[in-house]
Amino acid sequence: MGTPIALRLNNGQNFLYVYDADGKGKFPEGDFKNIMFCKDLEEVAKNSDILFTCLPDIKDLRSVLLGKNRNGAIFYMGTGSLCVDLGSSDPLGTVELEKRVRMLGIDMLDAPISGGVKSAKTGELTIMVGGSEACFERVKPFLQLFGKKIAHVGKVGSGQALKCLNNLCSATGLLIVSECLLVAQKFGIDPRVFVEVVNASTGRNNSTENKLKQFILSGSFDSGFSLSLMNKDLNSALKLEKKMGKSFPLSMASIDSWEQAEKLLKQEADHTEIIRCLEDRQMIT
Repeated sequence: MGTPIALRLNNGQNFLYVYDADGKGKFPEGDFKNIMFCKDLEEVAKNSDILFTCLPDIKDLRSVLLGKNRNGAIFYMGTGSLCVDLGSSDPLGTVELEKRVRMLGIDMLDAPISGGVKSAKTGELTIMVGGSEACFERVKPFLQLFGKKIAHVGKVGSGQALKCLNNLCSATGLLIVSECLLVAQKFGIDPRVFVEVVNASTGRNNSTENKLKQFILSGSFDSGFSLSLMNKDLNSALKLEKKMGKSFPLSMASIDSWEQAEKLLKQEADHTEIIRCLEDRQMIT
């Protein structure tokens, strides 16, 4: 996600300092006059007023911002700088991390994104921002370069809370749609007809519209979002529910199904491959 977002930010007016923490980032061939590819995180931090991070989880974010022995990004940034976390992270951990960042005179927003790689490329991501109104207004012009729906949803951590709850909705929707698809198929209904009719009816959701034909029926299973990342977000939602003193049976059943799927499938399986676990369950029963 970081690469297409950086390319959207590269609008000829902004100067970007870019570093990929795991060295796997790939930029297409081109003349990027306003992008400096840095040798390390320190070089990015020293030259940045606003630091965007797009990382898998809270552990990676802590490592980048805090580091070890005061060698994280925030120790090289000036007072009044702003950190903006675009990754999906733990809302409760984000609250604690922001306190440590703020102690050094640096502001922080959590601004997780939704919409996938395709929406990142076209600048149509949904962005859920938690933090102060002033910081939100400061960064909003940049968010508009890669986001279509940008919402300031509350205090620090609110963006991450909304994102993990959104993914719980999405994950549970994919589960029920996959189960219904398998039943329809077994009854003799063409799966593509099933998808077309559901999408014209009240049962449609994001999975019926954007995942069944594209990644499941096609057999590609390459949505770009892994099952392990989905489980990470679902566990954040579970922790949040418990912290709020809530426990919902449907949430628990959904999370349990996804955890079982991760045990059965290969480590980096795409999240749409969960239907394979459901198919095996159908065969067993």
